[in-house]
Order: sequence, then structure tokens, then C-alpha cells
Amino acid sequence: MAYWKICQENDQRVIFFDTIRELDDIDYLTYYLKYQLAPVIMGVKSAITLNIGKRQGRTISKVKLLRIIEELGLKGIILRDTKNGHIVLAYRKCALENILNETKAREVLESLNYPLDSIYTMVSHLRKRYDYCHCPPELGIFLGFPIEDVTDYMCGTSKKCLLCGYWQVYNNVDEAKKIFKKYDAAKAHMLTYLLDELEKIS
Repeated sequence: MAYWKICQENDQRVIFFDTIRELDDIDYLTYYLKYQLAPVIMGVKSAITLNIGKRQGRTISKVKLLRIIEELGLKGIILRDTKNGHIVLAYRKCALENILNETKAREVLESLNYPLDSIYTMVSHLRKRYDYCHCPPELGIFLGFPIEDVTDYMCGTSKKCLLCGYWQVYNNVDEAKKIFKKYDAAKAHMLTYLLDELEKIS
């Protein structure tokens, strides 16, 4: 990405966050989630985890947080409550089902005692795993990361990490770069859309 374009997007992000900071709690969180969840909303990613701290969630309850995610056309589940907020998984049901139904993904999850009967039981088991793992390494499967990279990471591979972006890449760097660009493009597109929307209602 050209240097000027990076600077332009950084400027847009500053304007965006400065603008939504003036909104009430629900509107603030709605715009915040629209931006952060853009790759999932736009169908280029299966799921995203976010740490919704007091700054982002303000006084929003878990029920309202999940309701906002539902209104964005996604499903959500609180993976862990912390003293500073909530770790939430937001996902597109069909996209996540497709990933979790892949043979290699099912094999890995079954080895970790995941019940494989439905997406809901698997997501619920992921939440249980959060109770005794700081961040379960198989989370990468749910987030749509390549299964080879996820399993290498889980096994503590001796392979060199070739690229670190949305995940640690051990195998297909070129394909990973293409995916990273798709995620970045989704957020950039959403940012432009949201700034236009905010300008119209101001």
C-alpha cells in the first residue's frame, strides 16, 4: 500500500473515532462494531473476536452488546467476562458453519473433545475452553485462519514464522497476503461509508 494511502486512512480513522466519541453509548458502540467487524459484515471473514472494554462498551450491558451484533446481521457470544470488559466472538453463521464442517477442522476440534453436532455446541465449547485457557489456540479455526497455520501454531512448530499479520503465517505467504489485503480493504471501505453516514446525520 502506498505511503500516502496509509496516511490518508490513518487520518480517516482519527476523524472517525473523534466523531463517534461524541455519540451516546449505544450509537457509539454500534459504529465502533460496524468498523471493527467490517470483514465479517462484508462476508470476507467468518468471525472476529473483540475485547470490548469499558472504554468501548461504556455502560452497555452484555445483552445490549449482543443485540447490537444481531442487528448487524451476525451472531455473538461472550467468551469471557473480565474486570475490564468482555471478550466477544461475533460471527456469520453460514460462513462459520462451512469452516467448522471441513474435515481437517473437525478432526482438530474432535481431538480437543469438541462436540461436533452443531455450530452452537462448538461455539459453546469454545467458551468453556476460555475458562481454563487464556486464549485457546484452536480459536484460529473459528476465525477462518488456514488450518495448516493453526495446527503448526498449536503444535509449537519449529517452522519459521514467515509473516505476522492477522495470524502467524508458516506456510502460504502469498495467499496470506491476499487475505490480509481483503480484510484491510473491507475495513477501509466500511470506514469511508461510515464517515459519509456520520457527515449526513451531523
